[in-house]
Amino acid sequence: ESYPADAVSLRAISSDNFVVVDTTHGADVIAETSFTSGPSTLHEKAIYMVEGVLYQVERLDFDGRKAYVRRIDCDYYTDAITYTKVVELETFSSSEARKSHGEVHVSSRVVGFKKIKFYTNENVGSGELDLPEQQMHTTAYWLTVPRAVMAALPYAPDDRRDGVVGLSFALKQVAQLLLMCDRHDIGISIGSADGEHETAMTRQGLPAQVSDEPRIYVYDNYPGGIGFSQPLFDLHDVLRARTRDLIAGCECEHRCPTCVGPVGNVGPLAKTVALRVLDLMADASMSQADVA
Repeated sequence: ESYPADAVSLRAISSDNFVVVDTTHGADVIAETSFTSGPSTLHEKAIYMVEGVLYQVERLDFDGRKAYVRRIDCDYYTDAITYTKVVELETFSSSEARKSHGEVHVSSRVVGFKKIKFYTNENVGSGELDLPEQQMHTTAYWLTVPRAVMAALPYAPDDRRDGVVGLSFALKQVAQLLLMCDRHDIGISIGSADGEHETAMTRQGLPAQVSDEPRIYVYDNYPGGIGFSQPLFDLHDVLRARTRDLIAGCECEHRCPTCVGPVGNVGPLAKTVALRVLDLMADASMSQADVA
């Protein structure tokens, strides 16, 4: 006798969620968030906004799926730092152009947060967190940077790492435009071709170093996947070309949030190294095409 649509949410795939309770004047439920976005938006000391009103999370009851907040007047918002690890389960398709897509297992954990000032986007503070790890099976597209390309880079290991991290940042920017999706619909992770993922990470939740044949994963940020990996696989050449156009056409001198990431996430050579990686990969693809 029930109406089937009542059991289907228009905002989230999972039926599990977190309830936001305002304790400023009692205990009023003011919002709900999906289970997957809960840890990154409702961690302790997070700034949560509802209808233009700022609230600070005082306590997150993870097991009870409740976040207790209180009204606050501040000039900053918070951005969670999440460390993500991807393990390949099954490859659906791949090619010599170093593109693949398939099924993956994603493990993510919120390890900290940054305080970002309104209007200026200035980093005015940070904090560490220790929240339970979240896991899901989903689908992903991944780009492998060949070992020969990494070896041909005349840069220090830290600069190579910044270049790959900056490239992954730009890839996500372009991917969400090609897919016509929200930036929260897809996630980014950096792993390695041999399956051994980096365990050491920076304070920004990024790998401290990358392997000699890194892989950049663009995964569906929903359990089971929602069909983004196949289109990205088919649009591989367009994605790579437009990513280069984005980085090369950006007016910043070294790096910025529009192209390879903001200052603090990557070093001053991130933009240069990312462009060099793309150019070397394009040259390698053309050489393979000539041989064929």
